[in-house]
Amino acid sequence: MLLMGVGIGLSINQSLAICDGLMRSNTDFVRTPKHGVIRTTENWLDKKYRAAKSWVPYGELIMMVYLMLTIAIAFTNHHYLSLPFLILFLAGYVYTFSLSVFQTR
Repeated sequence: MLLMGVGIGLSINQSLAICDGLMRSNTDFVRTPKHGVIRTTENWLDKKYRAAKSWVPYGELIMMVYLMLTIAIAFTNHHYLSLPFLILFLAGYVYTFSLSVFQTR
């Protein structure tokens, strides 16, 4: 269940990556060094991972608000069978949003 929620939460980020790959031509994949260690004098224990700022957390936040409204509407209209799926979707977006905010530079 947790893996399904994380997969759902990553849908915005993965869709952006696919669109980026389809729209751009002749772009090279540049791999960042692990833990940001570039020089031999640096230590990986002192480094913290920070993601670049993007609009993805805003999209995740919009999806969270949308899903909360959908859950409220489903609950008030007695559509109880859809609630587990909606809550799973919401949990996935909450998880990825929290990581996006925590890891932003």
